[in-house]
Amino acid sequence: MADEAKGSGRSLTWLWMVLALVSVGGFLAWIGMASEPTSVTVVEADTTAEGGEFEDEAGVVVVQKDTLAADKGRFAGQRIRVAQVEATGSLGDAIFWGELGDRANQVPILVRLDSAAASGFQVQTGGLYTLTGEVQRMTDSLATVWSEAGEFAGEGEQAQAAFADYFIQVSNIRPSRAPRSGSGGGGTGSAAGG
Repeated sequence: MADEAKGSGRSLTWLWMVLALVSVGGFLAWIGMASEPTSVTVVEADTTAEGGEFEDEAGVVVVQKDTLAADKGRFAGQRIRVAQVEATGSLGDAIFWGELGDRANQVPILVRLDSAAASGFQVQTGGLYTLTGEVQRMTDSLATVWSEAGEFAGEGEQAQAAFADYFIQVSNIRPSRAPRSGSGGGGTGSAAGG
């Protein structure tokens, strides 16, 4: 008698299995018909063979500071964006020394803020900044013009500026976040102050 009760339950097991599979199949079909199609666009940065630069949507060349430190002249006349530049010394209100490279190979570059970028912005020595601007060759006559315009406090600052081989004429500057440990620190973003 006990065997007879067990056997009658087994005969309906396949029916429940088929019903479950049909229910799941029907649910998946309904989801497929009811969902709206979506398109996914993948935007990849066009990284160069050197791996240290690419061009963003605005036509600005985004450069790693190590790449810029290795060959500043290669970027002369180009609009660039470089992050994690440390301000190491001020030469007036709108001109300061920035530090490129890494801890083992620190390379100075002169940074000059245009009037829009300098308006209401105070650079702090030791601060990290993301700079957007044009790399230009520095000359003694350019340092003299800046001095005559009152951009330096004295001849000592003019002599320091004339020491630079290139400078960045910055149109946008913003503070950078400190890099996470193990990170390259090449972040980008919108610029403030202009």
